Amino acid sequence: MEEKEIIEKMQQSIVIPNIVQEKVNSAFQRIDEKNKNVITMHSGKRKWKMMWIAITAVMVALGTTICAAAYIHLNSGLEADFFMTQEERQFLEEQEYMWHIRDGSEMPAGVTAGGVTITPLQMISDNRFAWLSFKVEGYDFEEGMQPKIFRMSIVVDGNEQTFVNAYSEFYKGRDYDGSLFFYEGGALEKETNGSHIENYVDEEGNMEYIIQIDGSRYEKGLIGSFVHVTFQDLGTYYQGESCKELEAVWEFDIELKGSDEVRKVALSEPLGDSGATVVYAEISPISFYVQYDISEVSAKAPEFIGVRLKDGTYMMYIADCGVVGYRNESENVYVAARASVRVIDTSQVDALLFLKDLPKTQYNGEYEWIEENLYIVPIETVD
Repeated sequence: MEEKEIIEKMQQSIVIPNIVQEKVNSAFQRIDEKNKNVITMHSGKRKWKMMWIAITAVMVALGTTICAAAYIHLNSGLEADFFMTQEERQFLEEQEYMWHIRDGSEMPAGVTAGGVTITPLQMISDNRFAWLSFKVEGYDFEEGMQPKIFRMSIVVDGNEQTFVNAYSEFYKGRDYDGSLFFYEGGALEKETNGSHIENYVDEEGNMEYIIQIDGSRYEKGLIGSFVHVTFQDLGTYYQGESCKELEAVWEFDIELKGSDEVRKVALSEPLGDSGATVVYAEISPISFYVQYDISEVSAKAPEFIGVRLKDGTYMMYIADCGVVGYRNESENVYVAARASVRVIDTSQVDALLFLKDLPKTQYNGEYEWIEENLYIVPIETVD
C-alpha cells in the first residue's frame, strides 16, 4: 500500500488534529534524496542534535490504536525496526529484552506446509509491547510482487477477547523512505518509473516476517504470556490485486520473554497553558508511558514526541504503535502508551518532550526548531 493511501485510510477511521495533519502534509512536501536522520535545533547561539525518526498521527480516544513501521537496512529486519546498533543489540540481550535462537530451545521449531517453512527467529518484549520475527523459506514469487500472508492471528493466553492488537508485514530489506519517515544513508535505488525498489528476499532466498504486538491495554502484562500465532495462506499483492498461491496453515505457541524493568518518574509539570499536567511516566528501552492530569475535558494534552538525552541530543518523533486518550474521563486522567522506534538508554534521558507548536520558518528546506516549539519536562525524581 502506498504511503498516501495509508494516511487516507487512517483519516477515514479517525479524527486527526489539525496540527498533526499539518505535520503529515509537510512531510509529503519535504521528502527528497537529501533528507537526513540528524538535524540541528537552534536556540540563540546554542545548538543541539535532534533525531527526527517518524511522524505519527495521534488519536483522540483511548482504545483507538495507531501504528506505522520504520525500516533501515540491517542484517535483521527486527533489529532494523529499531535502527539498532550492535551495542544496542548487546544491551537488549544482556537486559533480557531480546531473545533469539541459539541452540533451538528458546523458540519453537519451524513448521513446514506446502513446501514452505516458517521458523521463529527473534523476540523483543517488555510488559506493554512485543515484537516477533519469523524466517520464511521455500517460497518463490515473481520479482516486483509483494509477498503476502493472507491471514495472521494472535491469541494471548488463550483468550481471543484480550485487549491486544497486532500488526505485521514482510521486511522490505532496504532503507524505507515512505511519506512518514526519514532514512539514514544515501539515495535509494529506484525503478525507471521513480518508485523505490523493495527487496523482500535476502541473499539466501529467505524472507523475514515481523509482528508487532500492542499490549498496552492488557492489564496482566505481556511478559510471561503465551501467544498462539497462526499464519494462513501465502501469495502476492500488486497494485491492489491479491493472488493466493498456497493454501496452508502454520501455527506456533510462543511464551513472551522479556523484561518488565522500567524507569519510573513522578512529576507535577504543567504544560504551559494547555490545561494538561504531566504527573507520571515510565520509560523502558523500547516503549513509553506518560500520564497527564487534564484540568477540564475541553483541554488538549500536548503530544508526547520524544526525549532529551544528557548529552543534549533531542530524539524526536520516536513514538510508534500504541494508544492515546482518556483512561478515566471522569477523573480527567489522560495517557499515552507508545512503542519506540529506537532503543533508548533510559539512564541517559533527562527530559521528556511534548509538542507546543511547529516551527514557523524553514532553513534550507527544513524546519528550524527552537526550544519555544517544545514543552521540555526535566525528569529528576525517580521512585
